[in-house]
Amino acid sequence: CILCGNQSEPHHIPRQSQSSISLKVSDKRTIPLCHAHHMQYHRYGRISFQEHYNIDYEYVIQELNRIWKERCEVNASIF
Repeated sequence: CILCGNQSEPHHIPRQSQSSISLKVSDKRTIPLCHAHHMQYHRYGRISFQEHYNIDYEYVIQELNRIWKERCEVNASIF
């Protein structure tokens, strides 16, 4: 979990322009949240949760995808 460090589950963050009832959000747009924080997100709502924890969703998503891409490139070069 990006907030407490506990074991996490993926939480999908839709783009601001996406409706919450639209198609499934890409797995590339997830942040790791523990079950407790994941449930809290759904109780608070996107904006209140973001403000409460001062999270920049887009920054977190970009950084996680950058790290994943770098790890994939390193692993590909090993084989």
